[in-house]
Amino acid sequence: MQSSHGPDPSLAVCADFFQFSCGNWIKTHPIPNEKASVGAFQDVIDKTQVDLRAMLESADLPRAPNDTAEVGDKERQLFTKARTLYATCMDTTAINKVGPAPVKALVDKYVNALNSTTGDAKGVDRNALAKVVLEQAQLGIGSLFQSGVTADAKEPTKQMVVVAQGGVGLPQAAFADQATTKTYTQTVAAMFKHLFKGTAEGSDSAKWDNLARGIVAFEAALAKSMATPAETSDVFKTYNPMPLNQFAKNSTALPWELLLTDLAAQNGVGQLNTANPINVITPKYFETLDSIIQSTPTNVLSGYFAWRAASAAASSADETTAAVMDPIATLTTGVRPDKSRDERAKQCASMVDGVMPFAVGRWYVAKAFGGEGNRKAVTDMIESVLKAFDQRVGELPWLDDAAREKAKLKAKSLRRKIAFPDIINNVEELDRLYGSIDVKNGDHFGNAVRIGQASLKMQWSKLSKPTDFDEWSVSPATVNAQYVATTNEIAFPAAFLQTPFFTPGVPDAINFGSFAVVGGHEVSHAFDPSGSNFDEQGRLAPWFSEGVSKEFATRAQCFVDQYSKFTVPGPNNTSINVDGKLTLGENVADNGGMGQAFAAFKATNPKDIRLGGSLSNFTTEQLFYIGYAQMWCGSTRPEAALAQIRTDVHSPGVARVNGAVQNSKDFAKAFSCPQNAPMNPANKCELW
Repeated sequence: MQSSHGPDPSLAVCADFFQFSCGNWIKTHPIPNEKASVGAFQDVIDKTQVDLRAMLESADLPRAPNDTAEVGDKERQLFTKARTLYATCMDTTAINKVGPAPVKALVDKYVNALNSTTGDAKGVDRNALAKVVLEQAQLGIGSLFQSGVTADAKEPTKQMVVVAQGGVGLPQAAFADQATTKTYTQTVAAMFKHLFKGTAEGSDSAKWDNLARGIVAFEAALAKSMATPAETSDVFKTYNPMPLNQFAKNSTALPWELLLTDLAAQNGVGQLNTANPINVITPKYFETLDSIIQSTPTNVLSGYFAWRAASAAASSADETTAAVMDPIATLTTGVRPDKSRDERAKQCASMVDGVMPFAVGRWYVAKAFGGEGNRKAVTDMIESVLKAFDQRVGELPWLDDAAREKAKLKAKSLRRKIAFPDIINNVEELDRLYGSIDVKNGDHFGNAVRIGQASLKMQWSKLSKPTDFDEWSVSPATVNAQYVATTNEIAFPAAFLQTPFFTPGVPDAINFGSFAVVGGHEVSHAFDPSGSNFDEQGRLAPWFSEGVSKEFATRAQCFVDQYSKFTVPGPNNTSINVDGKLTLGENVADNGGMGQAFAAFKATNPKDIRLGGSLSNFTTEQLFYIGYAQMWCGSTRPEAALAQIRTDVHSPGVARVNGAVQNSKDFAKAFSCPQNAPMNPANKCELW
């Protein structure tokens, strides 16, 4: 720990552990003018993106230090494709030369597509509407709704079609804010004026202003009928399987059988059996969709589809067109987007990783991953956390014997995916996945369109196959960890296995306080208010008795109440409360992860000692908690904080740190916090 990053001794540890642990970090890391936030987590993402950039800007194909095998033609071709994709993304001169023409062509296609002869008449033709929706869905533009293919929650070995609400340009709650919708409306109008500049239509400013108001009013009506973020996090409310033909009867907004059958066919899937079930994630939205559409003037509907196309395509267009969208980004971040060359390089590198995740993952692992020693070290920590969890489950008084055994079985059955999947060592398979993707040098906009179509086809191709439980849903170059309920798996990609999450050679206390806590966090997700409804095979099959369910709910409500009291600074000197209900699953996982990781640490390091050198001011137990806190050091602008509170299932850093330690008796003991100190309240929340 460097002194500028270490704890701030001027702050009382038992009064505010976040400030104690992160105060110096925050002082030495002011938010740059072009950023919405800074954080230790974001620093790792930035570093990884820099590593990817260096890899893609080098002509040398990345090789592991002891890898002397000859590189085959297929791998060289894949590397050339990745570098071409990156270089074309970075070539802003060529992109700007093309100008807004590709976006204008899309808008021209839709801006009058549904207009009636009287211009503002209501009552759109459903078949004409379906044609437009299908075209946009095939381009990856989610207008009116979203669709895809995922595992069936009750039969996770099978894949099924899902449909859900979608198609608005602001977070649902933002439509209630007048200042926000005013800026949004101005941006919609500005896009049309920009694209039609120099034409007869472009000079009619009032026309575009009126159209923009209609579009935003239409989106606001859609948003009002949508389920809330908390509701869409509920696994029972979002599991509504029904035959496709029944869904078509329940929602008359579109000819759903024809629409989804055509969408499947265009993506290489055979004829859909309309008697087979699809999962309607938000049924009430679809039941009200028709009335919203039919009460909207047809010219506004046309404008809506034109706007959805323009807003989706703008980021792949020239700089002037992309800049029209800046006010919307500023609404949710407090700053105008960073237009620097370095920032664009990060975005382009991340895009390539998203398109060819396991090929890029292969090269990233070869170039930047610490090797099998690191993989073994973190695997051992995960196993120690699982052992601690097993012991903990045996001691929990609110579980009955049946739930206790089921919890142990589920934890034991967790699939562990660490660092990278085997596929990165199979060039033939990588070529099968990415070899056919059509990448053209100098055609960034066209590449974006073709990539979107290839991604859609890849997703739909899963429908005719059983679920592949060995498949990874994240790239090895992803800085994150995850739990997936329907495969009962926890995953820790290679890029996550670096400082501050895992640091080779540092004392166990620090790595257990950081990586092992994250490991326990992901394990705990299998038993949070959502994950606890899935069994060891990934099936949505609740296994709590009525009595255990009531005990669980009571303890979960404790977390809701606790975290709802945390506040962060909002816009205009307001104070925003954390949404304890929306963030419940993550908060339960934080608390469970900390407890399991601490128990695992003490099992291998039973003595609480002081280490030498710069760490001598703290015991190993104290270092464990400091290691945890310093993962979440950071600062956020008020506008970005408001956007996070509205939509993010994760609590802000201050709540993640202080909320978890408030509930830890071991923390209070380690720092000798007096009873009823802010970090040692008498009432503590506890589940796992």
